[in-house]
Amino acid sequence: MKHPILRRSAQCAAALLLAAAAVPALAQFALSPVPPLVSAPPPTNLVLTIDDSGSMTSAFVPDFLGNQDAFFAFTSSDYNRLYYNPNIAYGIPPNAAGLQASYPSAATSFTAAYVDGFNPAPGTVVDLSAAYKATLKSTPGSSADTFVSRAAALGEPAYYYTYTGGTGCTPPIPWQSPPGDTCFTKTVVSATSGPKTASLAAGWDERQNFATWYSFYRTRHLAIASSAAIAMSDPGLASTRVAWQALNTCNSFTNTTASCSGYSGSAVDNRLRTFVDVSANSHHRSDFFSWLFRVPASSTTPTRLAWNRAGEYFSTSGPDSPYGLDPNNGSTSTTELACVNNFQITMTDGQWNTFDEGSAGTFCGTGTCGNE
Repeated sequence: MKHPILRRSAQCAAALLLAAAAVPALAQFALSPVPPLVSAPPPTNLVLTIDDSGSMTSAFVPDFLGNQDAFFAFTSSDYNRLYYNPNIAYGIPPNAAGLQASYPSAATSFTAAYVDGFNPAPGTVVDLSAAYKATLKSTPGSSADTFVSRAAALGEPAYYYTYTGGTGCTPPIPWQSPPGDTCFTKTVVSATSGPKTASLAAGWDERQNFATWYSFYRTRHLAIASSAAIAMSDPGLASTRVAWQALNTCNSFTNTTASCSGYSGSAVDNRLRTFVDVSANSHHRSDFFSWLFRVPASSTTPTRLAWNRAGEYFSTSGPDSPYGLDPNNGSTSTTELACVNNFQITMTDGQWNTFDEGSAGTFCGTGTCGNE
C-alpha cells in the first residue's frame, strides 16, 4: 500500500515537472546581470592592449607571404587577405570627436592619399591614379615605405589582382606558395572598375574606397588602429572605465604622471578612468585616441607579459585601483567596490615570439613555452 503523503508528493513533483517543461528552455536560465547582494549594476573596467611589435609594419598576412611579393598573388586579396578587397567597403575611422581621423586635415582622396591617414603631415600623400606602389612594409611615423620587389620605379595607376583560375591553377592558400601569375587577372582602379552589380553593368567607382584602404588599412598597424578607433567610438563606452597599454611601450598602470607616449606627441595618462572628456583638464577619451594614432611598431611580441600586467593590475586595491569608486580622478574615498566587471582585450596579429618574457621569467613552469 502506498503512503498517502508519498503519493501526494509524487503528484506535486509531476505537476512541477510539467509546468517547467511548458516554459521555454532559455527562460529557465535568465540570469540577472546584477549580483544578488548588489543594489546597482556593477561598473565595467576595460584594459585594451595594442600590439606595437615590428610585425605590425607588414602589409601582408600571414608572415609566410613576406617572401612572395614577386608574384601577382601578393596584390590579390584572394591570397594576401590584407590587400585591397573590392567587395569590402572601407570606412574612414573616427577621432575622439567622431570626425574623420585625419581632421583637421582634408580627408584622404584617390589623387592625394595619405601614406598614414592618422599622421597626415604635409608631403606624405600619393597620387594613386599615377604613382601607386604596392607596400611590403611601412613603419608608423615614417613616409619611407618598403615596396614589393616588382613595383614600378615611378609608380603606376592603383591596381589589384583577382584569382580567375585556368589550366594548371589551384585556388590560392595563404600559407603555401601562390598559383602562377597567369591564374590572376589585373584590375586598374577607375571610376567603373568596381565589381559589376545588377544596376551597374560597368561597375562602380571604387577610387575613394581604394584610397581609404590605402591610408587606413593596408598594413597590420593601420588596420588595428582603425579597428580600435571604430570600436572605441561606441557611445555605450561612455560609462566604462578604460585603461590601455601596448606590448613594449606604454607598459605601466601605476605611474602617477603621464608616461604613455607613441612615436611622437605628448605623453598621456593611460591609467583607468571613465572614458569621457569632462573638461579641458580631464580628457581621457581624447588622450586615448591621441595615443592610438601614434602607436609605434618595433621590437618583439611579449604578449603574455602584457596579459600578466593586466592581471596583476586587476589584483591591486585602493582608491585608484580597478575597485575604487572613481579611480584616478582625485577621489579620496577609501571605499572599494565589492563587484566590478573586468575585461582585457588584445588587438594583435597573433603570435608571440619571445620565450621567457624577459624579467618576468617563464610562464610555463621551469621550461620555456616556445613560440605560439
